[in-house]
Amino acid sequence: MIQADEIEIERLRNWLRRNCHRADVRHCLSRGLDYYEAVSRAGLCADATSSDDLYRFLSDPSVIEARRRTFVEPTL
Repeated sequence: MIQADEIEIERLRNWLRRNCHRADVRHCLSRGLDYYEAVSRAGLCADATSSDDLYRFLSDPSVIEARRRTFVEPTL
């Protein structure tokens, strides 16, 4: 079963493809959606996870394997 977040993310991606004509802006927003999806997939609450929380998670050496499986490679 597809979760509501996955459906919403796909709907947003479709909107970007149809309506955002500037490639640089579309790329940046698409990457943001990728990270939002990864945070959700990792079990973190995307709406309540602050940048400090996310940084602590990303820099914690004990979760290296979880980061590799869950998060997209940084490109920004």
